[in-house]
Amino acid sequence: MEEIHDARAHTCIIHASSTAHTSIGLYANEYALLLTFSDDGTKVTKFDEFVDSAYSQQFVAALAKEEPTQERNSSSSV
Repeated sequence: MEEIHDARAHTCIIHASSTAHTSIGLYANEYALLLTFSDDGTKVTKFDEFVDSAYSQQFVAALAKEEPTQERNSSSSV
């Protein structure tokens, strides 16, 4: 994770990544977070998040197709 602070502009930019091991394989994505703070720096007044939404959408759709199969298998073994 990397952070860049600009006190004069009351902003912070964060570059982050996340990973998860799932039933359909590895999920990995990167994020850019932009936070804007009040003049006194005590409150976040704006929060913007940038992410590869096409990748996320495709991954979640593939995961959703897999999950019902697992639920049927686990419920039948009860």
